[in-house]
Amino acid sequence: MVFLQYLSPALHMSMSGKVSYKDFSKTTKKIFIDQYMINMSDLLRPLEITTEQFEEKWKDAHFEKRLKIDSNRIQNGDDLAENAKNLMNLHPVEVIGMFAFLF
Repeated sequence: MVFLQYLSPALHMSMSGKVSYKDFSKTTKKIFIDQYMINMSDLLRPLEITTEQFEEKWKDAHFEKRLKIDSNRIQNGDDLAENAKNLMNLHPVEVIGMFAFLF
């Protein structure tokens, strides 16, 4: 088992180090890791929650970030959710008409 600790997450993180272990004959083995890239998507997973649960979490959030998206690529809420998932790595919670609740 490997435990990682970081000061703060970043979009582009890498790790270096050494893993030591003993094989079946009790011989110590070592694996050296040099600049292994860790993507944020390796650490974060989609959270499956209802719209009501999302609304409660949103009330507690003290931030909001608005982005402009090329509206020619968006025909409906499903398009918006798909673009947000692919371009910004956000995950749809629920789509209602032209509104997409993302997390």
